[in-house]
Amino acid sequence: MKNFVKFILFILLGIFIWHCVFKVLWIEENGINSFYEDSEIPMDVIFLGASNAFWQFNTVLAFHEYGFATGMLATGGQSFVATEFLLKEAQKYQNPNVYVIDINNIAVGIDFFEEGIIRKVTDNMKFSKNKLDTIETLLKYTPLEKDEYINYYLSFLTYHNSWKSVNINNFKNMTMFKGYFFDSSMIENEPFSKTVWCDNEEKIDDNNEEVLLHLIDYIKENKLEVLFIIPPRTFGDSHCAKLNYAKRILEENDFKVLNFSEGNEMNIDFQHDLVNEAHLNVYGATKYTVYLGNYLSANYHLKKHTNDNKYLSWQNEYERFKDTFKEISGTDFESLVQEAS
Repeated sequence: MKNFVKFILFILLGIFIWHCVFKVLWIEENGINSFYEDSEIPMDVIFLGASNAFWQFNTVLAFHEYGFATGMLATGGQSFVATEFLLKEAQKYQNPNVYVIDINNIAVGIDFFEEGIIRKVTDNMKFSKNKLDTIETLLKYTPLEKDEYINYYLSFLTYHNSWKSVNINNFKNMTMFKGYFFDSSMIENEPFSKTVWCDNEEKIDDNNEEVLLHLIDYIKENKLEVLFIIPPRTFGDSHCAKLNYAKRILEENDFKVLNFSEGNEMNIDFQHDLVNEAHLNVYGATKYTVYLGNYLSANYHLKKHTNDNKYLSWQNEYERFKDTFKEISGTDFESLVQEAS
């Protein structure tokens, strides 16, 4: 019996050590990690979606200006299929005033999946039945053979050789600020043209439409407050038409959809405020955050936690962000906020 207990303890110790090593070897910048880190602190707003969400909404600026705490369950290239599962994950830890869901990738074919897109979601989720359900569902839409599925359930089978490429960046986290991604390249300006928003519709992928309708039912059944958004970026005509199609379905089901690419209330300068065709740089993100932060505060009765010590880490991260911005740009971030306000 003693030997059996020792064996079990040895296995548990091995799992714990591997988990710690895995966190170093497999570093993926996304909002899921920061969400779990703050999961015991009540959040007022939770974003879900692809990289537009965590590149463009500055969570620490929103806290400083409006006092509400934001969580990010967003990953690069995130499939719209993952949305319902991430809502379920959020509900296990939080009861926010509103969920903000970026619908950009509903216009992308469901067979767009690549290994990294799935892993950015599932490898960063805590182990649970919901994680297993997420993996099972996402894998249904891949061309993988079933004997390859095990690599997604047991991630170390893929990353066990990652130690060969470990460097100092595995031990630094200077780019994420409560789920907001800031990169020094974001201050480099590149000219882009604003999309002239189309009026027509184009049907989305049948599987995506099925996923959307199922998500609508889930939200209604669970009485969740959800705001859907189309992010400020550039779009091709087909992508635009598919988003119009999805937007109509959501509005017919009494959901609010804000299209930040149709008008330009924020005065986004497409010649200077984008880092690439899909993401705002820090200047555009500041305008977007001030505008959307004000909208969320005005419409969802969000609490102000500015003087609550429980949320001190949000304010500390804002100060760290300002220092990082000044170090990179040579200017004070506060002046940028004043221009955007």
